[in-house]
Amino acid sequence: MQIDDQVFKTRPFGHQLEALKLSRDAQVYALLMEMGTGKSKLMIDTTAWLFSQGRVDGLVIIAPKSVYTGWVDKQLPDHMPDSVPYKAVLWGPDTKTFKRKLGELFTYEPLVLHVLVMNIDAVIADRGYEVLEKFLRSHSAIIGVDESTIIKNPTSARTKVLTKLGKLAKYRRIMTGSLIANYPLDSYAQFNFLEDGLLGCSSFYAFRNHYAVLRKRHINGRSFDEIVGYQRLDELQRHL
Repeated sequence: MQIDDQVFKTRPFGHQLEALKLSRDAQVYALLMEMGTGKSKLMIDTTAWLFSQGRVDGLVIIAPKSVYTGWVDKQLPDHMPDSVPYKAVLWGPDTKTFKRKLGELFTYEPLVLHVLVMNIDAVIADRGYEVLEKFLRSHSAIIGVDESTIIKNPTSARTKVLTKLGKLAKYRRIMTGSLIANYPLDSYAQFNFLEDGLLGCSSFYAFRNHYAVLRKRHINGRSFDEIVGYQRLDELQRHL
């Protein structure tokens, strides 16, 4: 199927169409787009394409608490093509209604896309971890991390857990408009979620030593490396 034959709920702008051409078949991809330029629509159009090709039957969206409800209330209804029937469950309190809806996501329905939308804090709770792992193991899924700077810290529990579980998904996406604006080292963990070593370094410390300018500091008998600047940012930009 050519890109012009893909069915859209809302017609994409030129930059969205070009991005879709580049990314829709990729196993991993970073949607590095400014706020308001349509990252959510691009994520949904990609999912619709993969579903139409029989490559995925599940979609997982992980987002900050401040925005995750909008995926079910607005983004999916506005942009998911009518040709893609879907059931979406928004993570919430453990009520009977929620349990019933969640249970439907684990009922085999080959012609229905199952969608699980969770806030990032739910992922590190035992209940959220178990459900997400079960969903990813029982579906051929694409997972997208909205505002992916929520996993910028390579040592945080949320980053470690989501990176581990994300590997269970067939396709992975990160979405952000501010990847290295303030702190270039933030890019490492986000790209590592997509694929280990994707930015050419085997660990965060190797990445830091390559792109940061470090100065040894000594305070109260302790010594540590202080970041005083950055280097090779043109090289880093070419990787992104």
